[in-house]
Amino acid sequence: MNTVKIATTVLTTGCLSLGLVTAAHAQYETFEISPGFTPDPLVGTGISGGPDEFDGCGFVADAENPDHVLYIDDYFEYLNLSVEAPGDVTLLIEDVETGETICIDDSNGTLLPEFESSWPVGTYFIWIGDFEQAGYPYELYISEFGASTDVSLDDGTFAIVPGFTPDPLVGTGISGGPDEVEGCGFIAPYEYPDHVLYIDEYFDYLRVSVESPGDVTLFMENVDTGETVCVDDSNGTLLPEFAGEWPVGTYFIWIGDFDGAGYPYELYISEF
Repeated sequence: MNTVKIATTVLTTGCLSLGLVTAAHAQYETFEISPGFTPDPLVGTGISGGPDEFDGCGFVADAENPDHVLYIDDYFEYLNLSVEAPGDVTLLIEDVETGETICIDDSNGTLLPEFESSWPVGTYFIWIGDFEQAGYPYELYISEFGASTDVSLDDGTFAIVPGFTPDPLVGTGISGGPDEVEGCGFIAPYEYPDHVLYIDEYFDYLRVSVESPGDVTLFMENVDTGETVCVDDSNGTLLPEFAGEWPVGTYFIWIGDFDGAGYPYELYISEF
């Protein structure tokens, strides 16, 4: 894990210190927890970034409006905060009582931040930043058990490491969309992939396949490198399959078709 700048510092170019802001209002969820909280993980959602630049952490919302407020009522020997997003985001945390801040950027070989530690009783302001003011949708996870290793984050988003369960993971949807990709037919708009796959550790073998009643395609982009691959017919069928090594990274996935039919499909992700 890379941690950057543990300090009491200035959030904006003015004279306002983070440690002086005690009457803030969260833009999104506020949490109050003690050991043994349920459900675990707690999940907060929002949009990254904002107008103010913080050294090493990119752009964040202003000091008076943290994305989340976390109230810790009893001491935690261990607590994990992690973020999932389709882009390079950061995690900025302030201990309101002490004014100390910590910025976490890339963790675990990914562009996504994670922070785990003992946590004293107190109030903590949390911002999710980014470097390009891109406004990525994100999910913040708060857990006593560490970052998930085998979780479907929602109907279309997955975060996995080798040995994930259940295997296969299954995503569903309707093929096609308004945008045309050469060789891959029509897909949903680039800003709205059908699925997002976060690979947190290297896979020497991973298979992604699609089942559908029609002729569909599989279009994937490695968000970190910009490389794309289009898979059409595989194994003597009209259905696509892609298998091989998968580096750590974030992958956008679209299921396309050639005739705008909008076929229902099932996406399978498996180590076998």
